[in-house]
Amino acid sequence: MVYDYSMNKNEIKDYISIIFWSAVFALAINIFVVPFNLYNAGIIGAAQLLRTFIVSYFHLNTNLDIAGIINFLINIPIFFAAYKLLNSKKFLIKTVLSVFVQSLFFLITFEKSLVSNTLASIVVGGAIAGYAVSRLLVAKGSGGGNDIIGLILTKYFPGFTVGKYSIIFNAILFIICGIAFNPEVAIYSFIQSFVQSFMIDKGHDENID
Repeated sequence: MVYDYSMNKNEIKDYISIIFWSAVFALAINIFVVPFNLYNAGIIGAAQLLRTFIVSYFHLNTNLDIAGIINFLINIPIFFAAYKLLNSKKFLIKTVLSVFVQSLFFLITFEKSLVSNTLASIVVGGAIAGYAVSRLLVAKGSGGGNDIIGLILTKYFPGFTVGKYSIIFNAILFIICGIAFNPEVAIYSFIQSFVQSFMIDKGHDENID
């Protein structure tokens, strides 16, 4: 009975950690990156890009960042694919929870970053966001989106890695940013993505060690 209670307690700690760090991740992006009209990598970046196009095309004026809603909608078919193709249901449940919390906090907008310098702000934002994602991985969940797609591709296409997929996806995303806006947007967004990825690997590897 003591052993079962310990397992339940660990699971609860994982869920609390996922809720907390998912909120931190979303807030880090919206506080330090979005005020400079820059974009995150992955599905979230795609959601932000779609948000910009939709708001511009329909001339929407809202105090909410609809990238959060778009992010969750994009992830729905990915969840269904994961349910069918991946064996870990606990991983999927934790990931759904993470994306839901992220999407809620992505709705919160900030007019200005806490750091006035663009480069400094994206480095700070990328570091915080990356560390937050590493905590999600430690809690046996993920941030959804490309993490799930990468796992599915790795499982069914030998030799294909999550890293390869992410590089291809993000390269296309940032090229679109560069064409749609200007090269500076793409470059700064890439730098933020690089710092974020570095912190994800560092935070996760240290925990494994």
